[in-house]
Amino acid sequence: MFVAHRRTVIGVSATVERSVSSGRREHLARTAAALVLVSAAYYLGARLGLSLSLVERNVTPLWPPTGIALAAFLVLGRSTWPAVAVAALAVNLPISSGPLPAALTAAGNTLAPLAATIVLERVGFRRELDRQRDALAIVFLGALASMTISATIGAVTLTASDGTHDLAGAWVVWWTGDAMGVLAVTPFLLCIPLFRELEPWPVRRWLEAGLILLLTTVVASWTTYTDLPLLFVVLPLLGWASWRLQLRGAAPAALTASLIATWSATHGLGPFAGMSLLERMLTLQAFNATVALMSFFLAALVTERTRLAGALMSAARQQLSLEEARARREHTIAETLQRSLLPDRMPTIPGVALAARYVPATADLHVGGDWYDVIQLPNGQIALVIGDVAGHGLQAAAAMAQLRMAVRAYAVQNPSPTAVMAGLHTLVNALPMADLVTLLYVLYNPSTNTIHFSNAGHPPALLLNTGYLEGALSPPLGVLTDWTYTETSHQLPRGATLLLYTDGLIERRTRPIQEGLDHLQKEATPHPSLEALCDHLLRTLLEPNMVADDIALIALQPRTSESAGWAEDCEGVGDG
Repeated sequence: MFVAHRRTVIGVSATVERSVSSGRREHLARTAAALVLVSAAYYLGARLGLSLSLVERNVTPLWPPTGIALAAFLVLGRSTWPAVAVAALAVNLPISSGPLPAALTAAGNTLAPLAATIVLERVGFRRELDRQRDALAIVFLGALASMTISATIGAVTLTASDGTHDLAGAWVVWWTGDAMGVLAVTPFLLCIPLFRELEPWPVRRWLEAGLILLLTTVVASWTTYTDLPLLFVVLPLLGWASWRLQLRGAAPAALTASLIATWSATHGLGPFAGMSLLERMLTLQAFNATVALMSFFLAALVTERTRLAGALMSAARQQLSLEEARARREHTIAETLQRSLLPDRMPTIPGVALAARYVPATADLHVGGDWYDVIQLPNGQIALVIGDVAGHGLQAAAAMAQLRMAVRAYAVQNPSPTAVMAGLHTLVNALPMADLVTLLYVLYNPSTNTIHFSNAGHPPALLLNTGYLEGALSPPLGVLTDWTYTETSHQLPRGATLLLYTDGLIERRTRPIQEGLDHLQKEATPHPSLEALCDHLLRTLLEPNMVADDIALIALQPRTSESAGWAEDCEGVGDG
């Protein structure tokens, strides 16, 4: 058994070693392929740049290898410097006066992009060029500042080995070529991976990019055939590319404009005609720097704003989701609290039929303020109470609970409407509750079939086939600090139906309140039972699946001999 276990361990170890060895070989193969690719790209870019040489055979206003090297260091890492050094030496050996000048020039060609990479990494440069600071860094640090290293080493080596006396001209052309390589080539190479990493363009965006590139080529080429200084006319096209397409559109357009301007400067055409070498190089470098700074800065600015807008939108959606969840929780709690405090069923009172409804608002925070109660008093009278607390949500529901308990206490102590209203007025002004409360208190005496009521800013009670009961009207509770309440009485006709309700049943934002009152009076017609009446009113007065404010409703009807048969059906209370 020990031998079998040992064989298993040995087998697993061998498998792990083979896996590690295979991984190392794959890594070495990828590294070697990257080095070869960088060397080949550097060499081909150098041959292209040398075709534009202005001083001797190796000083050119456009040196793409510098941009290729910097892009390789930023994407693949600084460890690829041997590939750049070897390719630079291979390029410089045939065009230098000896191996030593070629080696020094190759060293400068390697050190400049390497220094640029180190500086850019120190300032937190992002290869996506999606921030304004990245655009400024690659122009001023990566191109204009770092390329002084290669220009100085190369120009001094050239003048010392070949006896060239125009050191200033050689330095300016060299510096222009290396900086131009960074400004034009590096952003173009850095934008290529973005086509895979970012959201793909739709067909219309590709067509727009092609149109911008075509117009840039045409306009920039046209400036080379006129003696007027019109290089600047290409800038609006570059701004278009930066604004609409960001780096993926700005980099190819900027490279196109810079290549055409460099070719024009090399051949002394268009706006560069009649200038000295130094003047042409300074003008070209100013144009290239302007093109790069404007294109990449604007592209980064648009990208930053887009990203910020997306982040704000995401944060807003998240906050809205949290608010909606909080509102739903509060709506549920308020509705549960409201229902738990309302009567679960109408009391059974001989000689009186009762029915009631409570319908919560469908909006998340519009529940919690409406309430009703039916109080059987020791002297045989019945108190009907319906009210509406200003506000919505948990605060209104909590205030409603306080008021309901207070009404019961005051009614037992002294059931008269004026006494109950006076007590509630004192309570509302003393406690930190809602700003105002509307309330209708009706005291019904079954033995005399009369009602006494007082109304604190609430919609009037409706007596079917008679009309609204006016009188004893006072401001809502909590509005005034001092008020004397009054009451009025009314004799109920034989078989009359009294209806108490809250404003949610009649108020609509799109119509006057009088129209709602008229609609209620029209629909409030006698029905076989109070339950049927309540259902009919809710069905005809409310919009389907849309209750803007919660609704409370009480119906009272003294029983007659004709109604005794269905009286027991009126004992429950529905929920609408």
